[in-house]
Amino acid sequence: MRTWHRILCAVDLSEASRATVTAAAELAHRTGAELALLHVHERLPRAAARAAALDPARLEAQAQRLGADLQRWRGVAQGLAGRPVRALLVSGGAAAEVLRAAGEGGYDLVVIGAHPRRRLGRTVGGAVAARVVREAPCPVLVAHGSAEVVEAAAAV
Repeated sequence: MRTWHRILCAVDLSEASRATVTAAAELAHRTGAELALLHVHERLPRAAARAAALDPARLEAQAQRLGADLQRWRGVAQGLAGRPVRALLVSGGAAAEVLRAAGEGGYDLVVIGAHPRRRLGRTVGGAVAARVVREAPCPVLVAHGSAEVVEAAAAV
């Protein structure tokens, strides 16, 4: 069995993140690895950003909600991993920021979820995960919501 030392878990803070967080935390528990959760707050399209900039209170409230949601997932991960978990909140493009964090943070495994989401009237299924798998500087585990994910990763 391969031993992981530093695991980066990318989460979108939706309920679908549960499988991703569970897989990453259980791997951290089994291998004694450090674990960090990363949420990327994606940049707004230019027109929406201009409109949002008119209401700083709204932007602040959104930032506080994201921070609280990330801390909630951090608590879940710590309970499963049995060790402290870092929480990282950054802004930018999701795939680019996950790749940047993986490289700059010296992680030896990225855990990311792939689930279809509705965006602008169309379904986007795993485009971020696919790019991370192609370009990551380390192995990537894609969690699809099953317990078998942890077993498969532990066997690598």
